[in-house]
Amino acid sequence: MVDLMMMSSQSDRIDVHHHFFPPSLSRVKAAQSQAVGFRTPPENLPWNAELSLRAMDSLGIQLAILSLPAGLAESFDEAKRMNAQIHEIVLQHQGRFAFWGCLGDWRDVEGRISVELTRCTSPTLLF
Repeated sequence: MVDLMMMSSQSDRIDVHHHFFPPSLSRVKAAQSQAVGFRTPPENLPWNAELSLRAMDSLGIQLAILSLPAGLAESFDEAKRMNAQIHEIVLQHQGRFAFWGCLGDWRDVEGRISVELTRCTSPTLLF
């Protein structure tokens, strides 16, 4: 859990819409963007935490809340894998990243989605 009261006085900016693209999905992301008329700058792919940290520092952003773009994790198992990857990034860069958990298929409200929601909001973040 990020303690917002302990953030640097130098900057209190929080980016609440900061996408995470695992390297395995960089081509998928580029293709999806191009299909809707948006071009992801090539220097932004493949995504990595250091790339984001440089951009955040240049813009005076203390904390970025990572999330997956819609459609990149369509199944529960994919969502769980992505959440675990993002959680590792948060642990490696404490105080700089947090994340919105991805739940995968929203039609599974009675099944495993509730398990993943509970896991992502647990104070112990059991990954």
